[in-house]
Amino acid sequence: STYSFTTAPNAITLSRALPQKFIIVGDMASQSLTTPSPVSTVLPWITDEVRNQRVDMILHLGDFAYDMDSDNGNKGRRFMNDIAASSSFVPYMVNVGNHEAGFNFAFYNEFFRNMPVPASDPVVNTGYGNTPNNWYYSWNVG
Repeated sequence: STYSFTTAPNAITLSRALPQKFIIVGDMASQSLTTPSPVSTVLPWITDEVRNQRVDMILHLGDFAYDMDSDNGNKGRRFMNDIAASSSFVPYMVNVGNHEAGFNFAFYNEFFRNMPVPASDPVVNTGYGNTPNNWYYSWNVG
């Protein structure tokens, strides 16, 4: 499959793109598009918002899949597959939560290697080798 998305507008183009619409979510646990349950209403809603072009960016504030390292990382892989319906069409920015701490954050680091890294501390060793330090970063929108 081929996916594409448009990056956020810059200062010159921002006025034509207002208002910016973000979804901010955290503690999503192991919700799944493929295995519906009574608590799995957020992910289908996010996917619908993206499909219908009602959101410009998703900010996920940690605690993915409870826990991404479970079942030798397969729970995290299923989660990544489930968010692909959204994350491959709009920017999907994340930060680490306490549920990503397993194996010294190694699964979080691998699953989200594409996040920005701080210039002052670009690499971290998880005990499983050096990886980009994507535990914290900042960026400007607009």
